[in-house]
Amino acid sequence: MSYTIIKSIVIKDGKVIIRGSCSNVTPKRYDPEESRYFTRLLQEEGMEALDLKILRLYEEGSFQRGANKWTRALQILRKMPEYPHFDWRRHGIGVEYDVVCEMRKSEAFTALLKKALASKLPSDKYVITKEYGCGTVYLNRAGRHAKFVFDNKRAKVFHYRQDAEDLKSCYSGSDDWKVVPANAAALAERRRYAEMPNSQRTICVSPDC
Repeated sequence: MSYTIIKSIVIKDGKVIIRGSCSNVTPKRYDPEESRYFTRLLQEEGMEALDLKILRLYEEGSFQRGANKWTRALQILRKMPEYPHFDWRRHGIGVEYDVVCEMRKSEAFTALLKKALASKLPSDKYVITKEYGCGTVYLNRAGRHAKFVFDNKRAKVFHYRQDAEDLKSCYSGSDDWKVVPANAAALAERRRYAEMPNSQRTICVSPDC
């Protein structure tokens, strides 16, 4: 199933401009282009209607990636205790799936989407670390292979500890990985760097591990 890889969604002069590319198209182009559908929705029904539509597309999987208010709302939505009742992915094919699809058309689901859009992500943040060579390294990228770097400023940040724990569990050999608060990791990094000999400071520059 194809989806749109989103680089950015902006509103300029009353128009909705999207930089995105279809996932099954090569080479990918991310030229900014007005979405006439979204522009008309914004002009006729307002910002709330636009927000709800874009969040629905993210929640359905039609839009993916990007860092914006809709992806943040999606993170919050998936952690809400009410969300599993509306999550079509949990129920498979059959009568129960059909019931969930009907529930997703309800005002209750719309209200949940609005609540997610109005909420803020938790202030606590977490990173994944492990010991390597001359010090601590930080998870920077997670794919088929995990990439770690020495620079804690480049660490992948998680707003929910469980998300970090779930990702960690996907990798074999991750028993020595630690999920720690990001502020504690930054403090430890500053202390480690202050105590590091000058010769090591020049060696430990964001290698891949």
